[in-house]
Amino acid sequence: IVSANSGWWLLIGATPTSDVSLMEHLNEEDRSAFELHFLSLATGKKDEFRGRYRFQSPARSEQWLECRFVVERAETGEISGVRGVLRDITKSYLQERHISYMALHDALTGLPNRVLLEDRIKQAIQQAARTGNHVAVCFIDLDHFKNINDAYGHKAGDALLLTLAQLLKGCLREGDTLARWGGDEFVVLLPDLHSADAVRQVAQKMVESMRQTIVLDGLSINATFSMGIAVYPDDECEGDIDSLLARADRAMFYAKSQGRNNFQLFADMSSKGLGKKEL
Repeated sequence: IVSANSGWWLLIGATPTSDVSLMEHLNEEDRSAFELHFLSLATGKKDEFRGRYRFQSPARSEQWLECRFVVERAETGEISGVRGVLRDITKSYLQERHISYMALHDALTGLPNRVLLEDRIKQAIQQAARTGNHVAVCFIDLDHFKNINDAYGHKAGDALLLTLAQLLKGCLREGDTLARWGGDEFVVLLPDLHSADAVRQVAQKMVESMRQTIVLDGLSINATFSMGIAVYPDDECEGDIDSLLARADRAMFYAKSQGRNNFQLFADMSSKGLGKKEL
């Protein structure tokens, strides 16, 4: 830094000194991207760049600055330096990020909500169309959840939903998605499956995870769920998200009719001619 006003030193919480590198105060994870932009200024590819970057400050663990840098040129046209303006946007940026998070996640469980789930299903289907793999959507509904709320209260019901979410997440791969659909309903997205049969193994693992006594605040609860599964492209939904979810939902109601505490595939229903009959 050739020169800087007092505002810069206040931003980074340091006293004015000579021979200071701007990069020293950047978060390590942001440095490579920042350097690339600066290189484009130095080589004359760009005359200006803007961005948001994390800076290191002794006073705060996370500090975001909005930056604008422009090239300064000598009378000959050669680049003589870069002038920049930096503004602290930490508070507004973190609020913006929190609002974006809340718009896409369930308030109770922190799981993805319908909006984020449908976007991920769309991406999974697009990828499966290119690779020839399968995508499974599993619709889950807790059995007799109303009875638990009535007997033990909504606080215990919420605690059970949180426990269920943790148990299910433990059965899934890194790229899978567990979302809360609403109430006591959850949806599991299993992308990139090599065969439709692969979903049966995951489904059985999820059902088995609930076959244990759950202790919540001294209360012993034995809870089960019913699950319906639809698979793209096997279940003739032609990449339509609503159709895929509707088939999984229908298979879930079929699982309920089969005594609950089990999973059913829409394909198995169709082979028995039950799809339209159940609807």
